Amino acid sequence: MASEADFEWTCGQEKITTYTKESGYKVSFCSQCGSPVPNRFRGLPLYTVPAGSLEDSDSLKIEVHLHLGSKATWDLKPEAGHQFNEIPSLRTVLELLHAECEP
Repeated sequence: MASEADFEWTCGQEKITTYTKESGYKVSFCSQCGSPVPNRFRGLPLYTVPAGSLEDSDSLKIEVHLHLGSKATWDLKPEAGHQFNEIPSLRTVLELLHAECEP
């Protein structure tokens, strides 16, 4: 997650396509290559940023693992980060991600 204040598009915004479900869930991607791109998070002053789109992801730290109750049997239990079998409240997730905004 990135705060709106710390996030800036440098180019390519015109190539973004967004798909929104009736539930409000949405995903944005590049209409040319299909790569996932940052997306405003639920109208809050936050952006979800796909880790694969970062130039330097070596310094990233895993903070939260969600839906471990339905993980594949071959998937190993994570060693780092807060772990939840189901999704916790939005407030809890934002607190764990150190996101300073009110849902």
